[in-house]
Amino acid sequence: MPLNNIIENNSLLRPDAPAISFNGVSRNFAEHAQHIRKLVSRLTGVAGVGPQQRVAILSQNSSEYVECCGVSEVSRLTADAIQEMHHIIAAREFLAKR
Repeated sequence: MPLNNIIENNSLLRPDAPAISFNGVSRNFAEHAQHIRKLVSRLTGVAGVGPQQRVAILSQNSSEYVECCGVSEVSRLTADAIQEMHHIIAAREFLAKR
């Protein structure tokens, strides 16, 4: 199972469970998935990065690096799958506000 699926599944099934901890900062699965979704949105929307395009990461060990690894899994998706993911994210955010 791809990393992004594991993170998304756990964000739905165990949102408050710890997902990552680094330098005294911890994030649960819901927060971790949200950070990945925001990064995907910025890369695809603002930066214009599309499926199968390469993006370099220059980072030391950090929680942000792990988020980029999650994004790299998402980047393997087709454009239709990314669009569908944006619809799912929007629906989840709408339901969370209710």
